[in-house]
Amino acid sequence: YATVQRGTRSRPPGWSGNRSFSLSAPRNSKRHQSQSDERAHPIDEIEERMIKEEGQVPVFSNRFKTSESLAEYKDKYKDLENGQTVIDKIHSIAGRIATKRGHSQKLFFYDIINGAGDKVQVVSSLSQSKNPELFPFIHSNLRRGDIVGITGHVGKTKTGEVSLYEHNIQLLSPCLHNLPSQGLKQPDIRFKQRYLDFIINESSRQNIFTRAKIISYLRKFLEDRDFVEIETPILGITAGGAAARPFQTYANALDVPLTLRIAPELYLKQMVIGGFDRVFEIGKQFRNEGIDHTHNPEFTTCELYQSFANYEDMMKLTEDLLHGMVQKMKGTSEIDFTNEDGSTVKINFSPPFQRISIRDAIASHFNESLPDFQTEQGTEWLRQKCLQLEIQVGNPMTPVRMLDKLIGAIVESKCQNPTFVTDHPIIMSPLAKSHEDSTKSGYSERFELFVNGSELANAYSELNDPREQRQRFQHQQQVFQVEVQVENHEFSS
Repeated sequence: YATVQRGTRSRPPGWSGNRSFSLSAPRNSKRHQSQSDERAHPIDEIEERMIKEEGQVPVFSNRFKTSESLAEYKDKYKDLENGQTVIDKIHSIAGRIATKRGHSQKLFFYDIINGAGDKVQVVSSLSQSKNPELFPFIHSNLRRGDIVGITGHVGKTKTGEVSLYEHNIQLLSPCLHNLPSQGLKQPDIRFKQRYLDFIINESSRQNIFTRAKIISYLRKFLEDRDFVEIETPILGITAGGAAARPFQTYANALDVPLTLRIAPELYLKQMVIGGFDRVFEIGKQFRNEGIDHTHNPEFTTCELYQSFANYEDMMKLTEDLLHGMVQKMKGTSEIDFTNEDGSTVKINFSPPFQRISIRDAIASHFNESLPDFQTEQGTEWLRQKCLQLEIQVGNPMTPVRMLDKLIGAIVESKCQNPTFVTDHPIIMSPLAKSHEDSTKSGYSERFELFVNGSELANAYSELNDPREQRQRFQHQQQVFQVEVQVENHEFSS
């Protein structure tokens, strides 16, 4: 905030030198005469609502001690009778003014909220105020969005609302801009000013709490199964573990170019080599690629590795994880999900999840057997099928890109409830073992989990044949061109 100059404004009636008071508009101010929530320019607001004189306590308190949270306060007195008050115990709560309702110059009602979405009604009456001579002055200056601390006694209104009957109210931090009164829907404002989105939209605040609970559940689920959490480097000489273009940066101290990681995979595998049988990491990845409603250059993943297991074990673990998480969060296996177009679908996380074979789904769709996708004939077949379905594939039109688009068009649309998409062609899965089933030659032991058409998980049985791994790296480098990093000889040896 701006520096506040020492003022010589006239003091409101009843002001004494030792009185600590946080609002400062003079009695003859136009703002005192208006009950409007309209704001002045922020700098004018600071000057008009604050006084800082020699020997006077600063407007913003260093601390306001609360007796309990808003939720604790409401829960403690929920059993009071309608109209009952308890005046022998004083409580202190704090929060943001969500609404202000003036019934007269002697009676005001405030809804006070906190970040968790809890709300307590505050009743401010001239007859109960400890500063009656300042009462009109105080309440004509409080606005929606202000953060305040209130001291008073408890009671329940005749309509059954647990309330705090205010004795003293203190402005802790003013809101210097008008808050939207009709909600906040515009995406550009919501995402550029997230603090405003959180103030206005309860659903946005709840998303933060839900995400925190998901991360907490995920971490505990894995730790209960003897997984060890690892923190691996974000900066490296080369980026590996995925087919993606990295962000480039430079280390001045080392005088070397560096990249931001595109995946923690290679480091976590080194932990497995070092003797840690079960490891995981929850962290940020960075990929310098396109942006759409499902892809962001910076995103969070949970990556884990388990020795002596295969992709079937990972499917079982994934089912248990998601089913248990939904049960913990919602108390049921079924959730309602709202799509971007406003439509609502029901998604059931009860195991076992549906399974769809990529090989079988594509062959059934075109009613013909599939070629070897690692050959020129396979590449041409994919090109013709993409043209037939009018699928746009960006350059370069590699077999992997075309396969990925075909899978999206043919398979992913069938995945409303949790669905494991299996049997990926080896050309798409250079780090996965070839399928153990001899009838699925050319396909890998890999799955992707889709829910309502969006990918949630990707896993596979780890290829541990160093010779075959090196050959796949070399082939991948030729096929992907700019999308794959230099071959990692240390990893494949």
